[in-house]
Amino acid sequence: MCFNWGLPPPQPIPCQNALDWRRRSSADIQTEIWRIMNTATCPNPNCGVIIKREIDDKDRCLHMICSQCKYHWCWACREEFRPGGANKNHDNFYHCKAYDEGKLRPEVKAMNTQLERVRREAANFKYCEHLRHCCDKDIVSLQALQKNLETRLATGPGESGKFKFLFDAINKLLQANEDKKKLYIVAFYAAMDTKKQLFEFQLKDMAEKTNKLLKMLQPNQKSQKTLEEFEKDGKAMHALTKTVSAFLQKLRRDVQNGHCVTILDKPDDKSTGWFCMVCKKVNPFEKFVCDCLACQVHGEKRCLRCNPESHVHYLD
Repeated sequence: MCFNWGLPPPQPIPCQNALDWRRRSSADIQTEIWRIMNTATCPNPNCGVIIKREIDDKDRCLHMICSQCKYHWCWACREEFRPGGANKNHDNFYHCKAYDEGKLRPEVKAMNTQLERVRREAANFKYCEHLRHCCDKDIVSLQALQKNLETRLATGPGESGKFKFLFDAINKLLQANEDKKKLYIVAFYAAMDTKKQLFEFQLKDMAEKTNKLLKMLQPNQKSQKTLEEFEKDGKAMHALTKTVSAFLQKLRRDVQNGHCVTILDKPDDKSTGWFCMVCKKVNPFEKFVCDCLACQVHGEKRCLRCNPESHVHYLD
């Protein structure tokens, strides 16, 4: 237990980052983020009510009508919406000339800067939470496998010791997924410096190694390996377990020493997306699968554990 903040041991996450992550996860902060991204104050000086935007950014319609005073205004520039006449200031509902040319009032510029920062950090947070959710699913799957193996081996006296390598592999993967959940929080606060790409490569390398070991335990989700098949793969599985253990130990040490990542107090404003290890493209945080169909969790093309159609859930 961390005596400063009363949190579970957060290493390799600095205490202040662990506390900030918990704060960002709270319902109050998430509600405030939604309010900033989806509502605005009517710019009519005689009104000032809070208006909810009923469309999303994909529609890109900027024309707003206040439900209280019926004032027509632009979501981008916060000025009266005039699409025609002598004082025309908009050609259509989807483009704002003042916004495109940067001719906004200082307070509107400041508001848009804050909105862009909140939107970017919210997308980054959701991206990291998705990665952590994938780890949680692996943990549940591993715990079920562990229980199943214990039941199967209980029927044969002396079998547990013979298959100790299986439980060593499962325990190492359980620990690895707990470590990955913390390292994905580290990635949220990582500085966009020369170390960042190296750190992302290490995270993908970690996912590749743990995924390879997991596939040796569970080659597919529809059927289970026989004990004879496990025994046949015993030496390879034991060797890979040692490799995963050594890799995670070194990665934790490198993160704590600052050798492979610089951890900031808040997300770096220059962090705009995730790096695809397959096609070397930077994707926005909102996308969970690259255009080359490589998933961002495991770095695999057409990953059988991730669903490119929903970009969120595992295949059942």
